[in-house]
Amino acid sequence: MKHPSAVTACNLDLENLITDSNRSIATLAITTLLKTGSESSVDRLMKQISSFVVVVQAISALCQKYPRKHSVMMTFLSNMLRDDGGFEYKRAIVDCIIGIIEENPESKETGLAHLCEFIEDCEHTVLATKILHLLGKEGPRTPTPSKYIRFIFNRVVLENEAVRAGEFCGGKGGEFDCTNTLNDQLLEKVTVQMEPSEAYEVLRCVPAPSLSYNQPGMCYTLVRLPLDDPTAEAVNNIVKFLGMQPCERSDKVPENKNSHTLYLAGMFRGGLDVLVRARLALGDGVTMQVTVRSIVETPVDVILASVG
Repeated sequence: MKHPSAVTACNLDLENLITDSNRSIATLAITTLLKTGSESSVDRLMKQISSFVVVVQAISALCQKYPRKHSVMMTFLSNMLRDDGGFEYKRAIVDCIIGIIEENPESKETGLAHLCEFIEDCEHTVLATKILHLLGKEGPRTPTPSKYIRFIFNRVVLENEAVRAGEFCGGKGGEFDCTNTLNDQLLEKVTVQMEPSEAYEVLRCVPAPSLSYNQPGMCYTLVRLPLDDPTAEAVNNIVKFLGMQPCERSDKVPENKNSHTLYLAGMFRGGLDVLVRARLALGDGVTMQVTVRSIVETPVDVILASVG
């Protein structure tokens, strides 16, 4: 929608159309409201649209517009995941939650918790695998990574082989095919001993319970991967220190780059908008050049002093 403000005056009438018996009219009304509504209307709209399927993308756009409302919308999306629906419907919701997590770091733990709950009883292998990839990537970066490690291993025990493989393809471990070649012995609790380099750490092994002669089986090893490269680590530290929102996905650092530019937006005390550009260069360490913009000097001076 190019000019949402042009129809804002009609929002009250549009809200009355949400319950229209004509599904097409009701759907058009709610999607329009999600694009034109104010921040104060978010909670009310969430309560009125729980039976709609086509609003998922509109909710994602709304969360980008009002990031402070992520908890309300994340809870709503989680409730939608519990409802009946096909693969495409569930995938749209999962993709929406993952998008919110990527755009809003403050929503990460809430979003991961909702996704963990969903795959406890998920019938779609593709979605379960995708979520476990995400847990393997983002879980170790949270304040309590151990709960995600425990969750992943719970899935190793309970899920089918395709999901098990997906858990480890996410970058946190290895799956080993084993065959017993000793015709006079039954092997029990079979594991593969790994000797990782200093940057890696073996966290846990899941053995193959037993292997009869010439019968294949699988065991698993969970490995902690090295930390992010210095530039990515510096970006994460800057975002956390300033408490501002990354723009244009600039908090995602491409691999094998020696320089990167981070863009941040936030609000200073008194409702003053602030923009920050941080240019990072990797040498012996990470050097940073910071530019701050605001309509008054005070927030500029405060931010520059805090990072200087």
